[in-house]
Amino acid sequence: MRVKRPLPATRGARPGEPATLVVSQVGRADARSLIIAARCASGTLALGAVFVLATEAAVSEDQGEVKTRHTRPRALSLSVDEITAYGRTWKTLESGMTAVVSLSGSGGDSVGEGDVLHTASIATTTP
Repeated sequence: MRVKRPLPATRGARPGEPATLVVSQVGRADARSLIIAARCASGTLALGAVFVLATEAAVSEDQGEVKTRHTRPRALSLSVDEITAYGRTWKTLESGMTAVVSLSGSGGDSVGEGDVLHTASIATTTP
């Protein structure tokens, strides 16, 4: 799988940190289901988690430091139904891992390559 845009740097999971996924490919199973290939950029993603926000990530470098700015926030409600990585099904996805994730719910029509999906508690800290 080839990524067309640079991805935000992985920060390693912190206890209680919301999960974020960086989407590299998008497929649609039906009107309410979405299948994405993505990398967990932060936190730990678990089955049943709900993504409530999608943003576009603009990655830049300033004096050797990679900075990520999130733009164009969109509300959604997508539940994690299945996580498949490295030839098997997982209950959780740790920061830095890449997987195919099956999602269902509303708002999936606005998700595209390069978007960042955020679980519930990130919504209060992202513009």
